[in-house]
Amino acid sequence: MKKHRTERLEMDPHFLIARNVPWCDEYDYLSFTGRMHGRRKWSRKEYWKLEWALYQLVDEEDFSQELYWRAFKIFSITQNSFTSHYDPRDLYKIRNLKRSELYEIRQRFRSVFEGFFSGQMPSLKYYEEQNPLLIDQGD
Repeated sequence: MKKHRTERLEMDPHFLIARNVPWCDEYDYLSFTGRMHGRRKWSRKEYWKLEWALYQLVDEEDFSQELYWRAFKIFSITQNSFTSHYDPRDLYKIRNLKRSELYEIRQRFRSVFEGFFSGQMPSLKYYEEQNPLLIDQGD
């Protein structure tokens, strides 16, 4: 029974956001931000879940300051990781990405979060790599 509950939670957009914020009880070291910070690795699988959650929540009527804060913390943590990666004096490096990949990922990450905060998510057709969780959602 517990496994079934966990599977349901895994695709709950609020849960997916909370599991990426270190100050939340739901925080998971295997989440997108957990892997970026702790393991210094970009996890496409975990990023797809996070991106999917943002697309689901952008039109939610019960938008809260708490949700905004959580999304901003994820954005901030990840932007700090990007900045540290590019700083030759910093020991932090994202180990599984080439420089060219990181530029593309950083741009996508920024545009998705800008879309979330503005209430207008970017069209999925602008991305070369498609999020498999969003393919059937169209624009």
